[in-house]
Amino acid sequence: MRNTEPGELATGCCINSIDKVVTPEADFKVLFVQFADGSVYGDPSAATEVFARRKASTAALGQLLESRATDEKHFGEKLERLCASLGLTCPQISQALESSGERGAVAEAQRLIATAQKHAQLLTP
Repeated sequence: MRNTEPGELATGCCINSIDKVVTPEADFKVLFVQFADGSVYGDPSAATEVFARRKASTAALGQLLESRATDEKHFGEKLERLCASLGLTCPQISQALESSGERGAVAEAQRLIATAQKHAQLLTP
């Protein structure tokens, strides 16, 4: 389309939106799923990277909670710095910090650590 001046009629081009309708489609294959109850589907070796990230995130959360004991004033700042490495757990903790303060954020972090540890135990033969 071209830029028109006021009072100039715009001309249509060559697009017919109803000519050919193409339904989007995609193919996918589920390699591995771990459900909230700890049950799994697929090949756990396909999730090696995910498990490594989960382990690192759990360790980072644990260190954040330990550092709180010695430096309570900077908990929020430390949480912000840690968010980049925590992936999806960070919004949950940040939301708890915003709505319930530090006590709520600590409780949420402890809940996430406990859940990750429970899932890790379920996957260990």
